[in-house]
Amino acid sequence: MEAIYGWYKPGSEPKRPYAVVHWLYSSDFTADNANYFRIDNWQVDLITDSKSEAVESLVRDALASAGIRYQQEEQNDEGADYVRQIFTFKTR
Repeated sequence: MEAIYGWYKPGSEPKRPYAVVHWLYSSDFTADNANYFRIDNWQVDLITDSKSEAVESLVRDALASAGIRYQQEEQNDEGADYVRQIFTFKTR
């Protein structure tokens, strides 16, 4: 499985399954008019031809072994010929 950061040019996506990692935004911890530490919000889009528990578990296992708490949701893109699993998590 290939992993990409950000976006790829339309029509040049890799062979499925693949994952795209996106930095979404920061939600720093602030108090007393100061930023105390940075919290980055990330998303991994896992794109497969069909529902694949085996491939999904590769992503879940990688996140869990890194000690990262995550949420997973399946998104159905209207008329798409693929399945998208979205994993979101935060890092500090």
